[in-house]
Amino acid sequence: MKMVKELVFIYLLNLIIQINMATFAKGKYSQAISDRSGQAFPYNEMVKEWTGELVHISEYEAKHPQISPKYHAADPVALQNARPDRVEPAVRTILPLNPFRSQVGLNFLLINEPDHERQTGNIISFAYADGFGGFNSNVLNNTNGYAIVLGAPSGWTSQADFSTDDFYYVNLGVTATQTAIGGGGAPITVGPTTTTP
Repeated sequence: MKMVKELVFIYLLNLIIQINMATFAKGKYSQAISDRSGQAFPYNEMVKEWTGELVHISEYEAKHPQISPKYHAADPVALQNARPDRVEPAVRTILPLNPFRSQVGLNFLLINEPDHERQTGNIISFAYADGFGGFNSNVLNNTNGYAIVLGAPSGWTSQADFSTDDFYYVNLGVTATQTAIGGGGAPITVGPTTTTP
């Protein structure tokens, strides 16, 4: 149906053009040779294709839409009000209930912090810890912090039972007077020494 409409429109357009051109004959009785088939057709039934060929209306072929596709803009990629990603500042975290362990005669404090993702040598400090195992709260909550070592210290009973993913220890510089498992109270926060508790 669309093709028929196009053909009728082109045919009428050609007629209008020919009527308005007073310097040329109407070609009412004339014949024209088709550029496509080489056959003779009535002159008034000839149309020009998009290629420039003069063909009979029965031979007309419309321009295929894929020959001149519509303009397609590129997909947008950039954001208008973008903000660059940043490294999150270190923050304090809350330890589980009673995370400390001590062993008499050693000056190490073993800390249970599941999936802590800390590294040996990180400096951390505790806040809100209660005295435990002979270590008083002033020693535990020292704001200067302590360097950590992953796992359990040598000489600790059943050292292999403490995975480096969940346990680390610090040297408090004070010898424990008790062997104790689970102390320090709650909530105890742990984090870098540069943040406030």
